Amino acid sequence: MKTNLALVVLVNVILTSCIDGSFVSNDGKYNTTNKDFSFTEEFSVSTPAVVKIATSAGDITATTANSNKVEVAFVVRKDNKVLDITLEQLKELAQIEIINDTNKLEINVKKMFERRMSVGFIIKTPKQTSCNFVTSGGDITLTGVKGNQNIVTSGGDLIFSDISGNITTTTSGGDIKISKTVATINASTSGGDIQLNNIDGNTVVSTSGGDITANTVKPMLQAHTSGGDINLQSVIGSVDVGTSGGDVRLLNIEGSTKANTSGGDIEAGITKLTGEIVLETSGGDVKATIPKGIGITLNLSGESVDTQLSNFTGTAKRDRIKGDMNGGGTLVQLSTYGGSVKLDYK
Repeated sequence: MKTNLALVVLVNVILTSCIDGSFVSNDGKYNTTNKDFSFTEEFSVSTPAVVKIATSAGDITATTANSNKVEVAFVVRKDNKVLDITLEQLKELAQIEIINDTNKLEINVKKMFERRMSVGFIIKTPKQTSCNFVTSGGDITLTGVKGNQNIVTSGGDLIFSDISGNITTTTSGGDIKISKTVATINASTSGGDIQLNNIDGNTVVSTSGGDITANTVKPMLQAHTSGGDINLQSVIGSVDVGTSGGDVRLLNIEGSTKANTSGGDIEAGITKLTGEIVLETSGGDVKATIPKGIGITLNLSGESVDTQLSNFTGTAKRDRIKGDMNGGGTLVQLSTYGGSVKLDYK
């Protein structure tokens, strides 16, 4: 009978914990929760606001709210489980500094006293906010803010959407995704892919080993990768791209274009020339289409060169064409050392 009674008590405890959405962690010290966060705190700020967060291993997500307050949900994890604790309890587990002064909020997680723990953040902030976020290993997501954004993670992904102002960001190993943004952008990753979509602003991006894709970007794009492919579509303005080992594909480009690769092919569809076109590869083929009937200066070279010449003055050989069409004008330079060159007009 005693055994049955103890079993009933144990079952009731488990059921109660499930209903509450919490249970005791394996080490018996902390309750955990099924919620996405541990606790929330609110901080008053004037705008334009500055929010600085520094942590290790935790993710940081920031969105906007129509308020003069910054709402911060602390996500404290141990063994990848969210702890149900308070700010005072967190201060027993980590060295944490919080500064809230006029238009500034700064939260700095300096040291964790427990192993296998991390502190992440889910933030709602006024739209006019400049963010300075640093995490050693987590992802960072930023949406809707206006200001100067300085974002760094050592190993996670970076995701930005609907940003106005300036973005300076780096990750050592993750991907970068930026969309629906009116901003000056400087972004780099040591090993991930970069995706750009609907960008209005001067944009400079680089990756040491990933691919770069971009759709609908203006008025300037510089993109370089050490080992991946580059695919651009609907870029208006100045284009300067390069890869050490991949292919380059450019579709519906309006503007000046420079592209080079050490070992891949280059394919370009240029719908409007506002500056020179220079496409160069060391080992692949080059194929380009440009508007017809305009004045251009040709400099084409490769194992073989194929194009239709009209109203042309200059020299034309099997492996090299150099001269002017329609009286000369914008430079169109296509070259390869180991492949063929083909230039069409549309």
